[in-house]
Amino acid sequence: MTRADGVNVQTTISKLPLVESAADRFQRRLTLLGLLVALPCAVIVGWIAADPLPGESTRNASTPQRPAPVNIVRAAAPAPVPVTAEKPVVAAHPLKPATGYEPLAIDIADAAVEARLSEDVAYLSHDDRQGRGVGTEGLDQAAEYIASAFGQAGLRTDLYDGQPYHEFMLTPKLGLGSTNELKISGPDGNETAWSVGREFTPLSLSGSANFNVPLVFVGYGITAPPLEYDDYHELDVQGKAVIILRHEPQQSDPDSKFEGLQHTQYAFFAQKVSNAADHGAAAVILVTDAHEIETRRLEHRGSEPDENAIDPLLQFQVGTSLGRRRIPVVHCRRSAVEPLVELALGESLESLEKQIDESGQAQSRPLTGWNLQGAVSVIPKGRTLKNVIAALPGTDPADGEVVVVGAHYDHLGLGGWGSLSSEGGKAIHNGADDNASGTAVLMEIARLLAARPEPLRRHVLFMAFTAEEMGLIGSKRYVQNPLVPLQQTVAMVNLDMVGRLRKDELTMYGTGTARQFSEMVDRLGAAYDLKLRHRPSGYGPSDHASFYERGVPVLHLFTGFHPQYHRPDDDFETLNIPGMGKLARYTADIVAEIATAEERPQPSASGDVSESLAQLAPIERAGAQPADAGRPANVSRSLTGAPPKAYLGVVIDRTYNEAGYGIARVIKGGPAERAGLRAGDVVLRFGPKEVLQPKDLIDEISRSRAGAPTSLTIRRGSLEFDATVILAEVRR
Repeated sequence: MTRADGVNVQTTISKLPLVESAADRFQRRLTLLGLLVALPCAVIVGWIAADPLPGESTRNASTPQRPAPVNIVRAAAPAPVPVTAEKPVVAAHPLKPATGYEPLAIDIADAAVEARLSEDVAYLSHDDRQGRGVGTEGLDQAAEYIASAFGQAGLRTDLYDGQPYHEFMLTPKLGLGSTNELKISGPDGNETAWSVGREFTPLSLSGSANFNVPLVFVGYGITAPPLEYDDYHELDVQGKAVIILRHEPQQSDPDSKFEGLQHTQYAFFAQKVSNAADHGAAAVILVTDAHEIETRRLEHRGSEPDENAIDPLLQFQVGTSLGRRRIPVVHCRRSAVEPLVELALGESLESLEKQIDESGQAQSRPLTGWNLQGAVSVIPKGRTLKNVIAALPGTDPADGEVVVVGAHYDHLGLGGWGSLSSEGGKAIHNGADDNASGTAVLMEIARLLAARPEPLRRHVLFMAFTAEEMGLIGSKRYVQNPLVPLQQTVAMVNLDMVGRLRKDELTMYGTGTARQFSEMVDRLGAAYDLKLRHRPSGYGPSDHASFYERGVPVLHLFTGFHPQYHRPDDDFETLNIPGMGKLARYTADIVAEIATAEERPQPSASGDVSESLAQLAPIERAGAQPADAGRPANVSRSLTGAPPKAYLGVVIDRTYNEAGYGIARVIKGGPAERAGLRAGDVVLRFGPKEVLQPKDLIDEISRSRAGAPTSLTIRRGSLEFDATVILAEVRR
C-alpha cells in the first residue's frame, strides 16, 4: 500500500501496540492522508534502481520455496534495463463469451485453500524475491509465478500478444538511436559531413526523421508580439531547417526590452522549438550565441582553453517530456555553423547578431542553395515493467462487460524511499502483508471462481499490478490504455494488505461508490461473521483509486495497519492464513454476485468525500493550487511567479509522459467539467498554443482572463476534437 508522502508516519506507527483500538486510531489518521495522497497529482513517479543484494540472508530460510509452474507460455526474461519502445496494447483475441464451460477440478475445502494460500504467499514473500522491488529479478520471478498460477486456474493468459503481460516503460527517457548524421550541401555541389560528438549532438527535445531540406537563418527564433519582435516576420520556413541562436537579443543591455539582463520565457529551448514547429520548420539547428562565447572566453582568460571549454556541445538531456516532437533538434558548434553562414549570406554570424542587438529588429534570411541532409534518431530508454493480467470469460456478458479484481504484487525491495525502518543500511522488505497477501488471495479467488459449478455471466479480469508503491503506476498505466474500455468495466475490487485479519474486523473502502455495494457487502459478510467498517469513498492509497478516478465503482478490502508496515519484519510468519482464506471466499462471493447480477452496479456520488478535502491537498492543478499550507485557496503561480486570474479546474496526471497535459481528474462544477472534459483526456492545444508539456497549459492559463471563450484541442482515446471552455475567475 502506498504511504502518505510528506508525513512523519514512522514515529506514529512505531508506537502502535498490537491491539485494535490503537490500530483504529492510526487508521483514522491515515485515512485522511491516504485520500489526499491518492489524488492523482500527489502521486510521486520515480525510479528506484535495482541494488545489488547483500550476502545471503538467513531470514525466512525455513520458508518453503516452490518453483513457478511451467504450464504456460512465457516471454523471455527481460534485460535489467531494456532499451525499447513501449508496446501498444494488443488483444490477441477479443474476449468472447465462454462456450463449453468446464469447472476447474480443484479441492476447495478450507484446508486446501489455506495450503495454497500459504504456499503462494511464502513464495512471494521469501528473501529470494528480493522484496519484489522495481528492478529486481525477484519482481520478475513473482510476475511469472502469478502468470503460471493464472494459467493453472484455467484463465485466458494470451491477452497481450499471446502473453499475460501488460508491459510499459517506467519513467522513460530519450536516448540516441543508431543513426544520427548530418551533411551540408552547397550550390556548387560540395558536401560537408558533421559527426555526432564532434560538430553536433541531437537533443532530447528532438523527434526522429530523415530529411533533405533547405536552410534558413532565423536569428534567435523568437516571436514576441508584446515586444514587437519576430524573427519569422514575412519569412517562409515551411519544410525547411532553421538555424537558431541560443538565448535572446541585447543580453548585455540592462535596458533591453527582453527584461534587461534577465532571460525571458523566449530564451528557453522548448519555446524556440515549439515556435519553429508552429511556423512549419522541418528541423532545428541551435547554435551558441556570441555573448555566451565571449563570456566563456573571459572565464578562461589567461589560459588556452580548447573548443570544448569555449563552445561545448550541450548534453543530450535538455527536456523533461518525450512529447510529440515532430521535428529533429540538434545543437551544433559555432565553429561549424559560422563558415556556412558567411559563405551563404556574405557576412559573419557575429555581424548578424550585432545588427539584431543594435536595431532591435530581426535579420533573418534564407541560405539560398544550401541544404541540410541526414537523419536524427532518438528512442525511449527505460525500465520495462509489467502488470500480469488474465481473464475468466463469462457466458453472456452484455456489451462485453467485465469485473476487475486486482492486487499489487510489488513492494519496496531493499527499502530506501517508502521504508519506515529505523535500522541503518539496507534490508530486504519482504512485504508479506503488503502485498503478498493480497496477491495470494487474488490467485485463490481466480481458482475459486473458475471452480464454480456454473459459469459467470460477465467476464472477470484478474490483474496483478506493478509499481503501486511508487504511486499506483501499474494501475494508472492500465486505465490509460485499458484492454477493455472502462465504460464496459462495471466494477473493480481491490485487495491490499489483507493478511492480518483480527477479530474478524475488515475495513471496506468504496461502499458508497455504487448504490448496491453497502447492502451487498454486509449481507455477504454476515455469512463469514465479518465485522465491516464502511469507508464510502472510492479514493484511497491503493490501486482502486485509479479506477474510481475514471468513473468505475470500486471496493477495496483492507485488514489494517500494524507495526511491521513498510518495515523489514513484514514477514510470512506474521500472517493470518485462515483469515486470508475467509477473505478469499468472501471476495469471490462479491465478485460472483456482481458478475451474475442482471443489473450492473449503479455509480453513486455519495462515496466521493474527497472534493471537500481536495483544497487541502498539496496538489498542482491547471490554474488552481493551494497558496499556503492548511488554507483552502484556488490561487497558484505561474513560472514567472504571477498569480493567475483564471482557472480551468483539472488535476494533472503525473504518470502521463507524452506530449500534452494529461488529466487525472476534473474538478466538479469547474470550467473543464462544464466544457465536457473527462479524466483521461489530454489537452493538446490551448487556443493557438500547442501544449507540449504541463507547464505550457499552466502558463497559458496564467496569462488568460476569466470569461472569454477559449478553444481547447482534446485527445480522448484515439479521437481528437475541439472543446470550447470559459475559464472561471480565481477566488482569492
